[in-house]
Amino acid sequence: MTTPEAAAAYYDVLLNACRGLGRAAEALEVADRGVVRPPRPRFLQVCPGMTWPYFVKANAYHGEKAHYGALDRRAWPEAPLAADILDLHRDRDCQEAADYVIEACKMRPKLVYRALRRLQAARDWCDARAAGLEREIDEIFRQQAHWHALLVREHNFLQLGGGHP
Repeated sequence: MTTPEAAAAYYDVLLNACRGLGRAAEALEVADRGVVRPPRPRFLQVCPGMTWPYFVKANAYHGEKAHYGALDRRAWPEAPLAADILDLHRDRDCQEAADYVIEACKMRPKLVYRALRRLQAARDWCDARAAGLEREIDEIFRQQAHWHALLVREHNFLQLGGGHP
């Protein structure tokens, strides 16, 4: 039997995990500046009825786009309702996600712990992808620095009155 103290502890741990995932997803969105391809998304079922990340169809020419800072509570393949998407950048949605996980797991410690580990795995995945994107962007800029210097030199030459007829 689960006590109210245990339920409060489950809630606090899950709330902290949701907030951590929201921060990691925000860092991933900052790292993805359009210079490099976005990472191939990882799909996790956090608990029965809740998945991460939230996918939305980008447009007719591109497939779905992953929103890493959101959890999805919709039943596939129904169209999403606004209430089915939990944005982890908002504290109220983090609280609602923690409540939903506890309710979906029926207060069973094993299932709650599994959901916690999946939220932590999603956070770790976002952290690793953000670091990888930053390294890739730095390498691209390092490789392009030579060509940038040549263009600046050409511009300076034109400013001095040189140039071709």
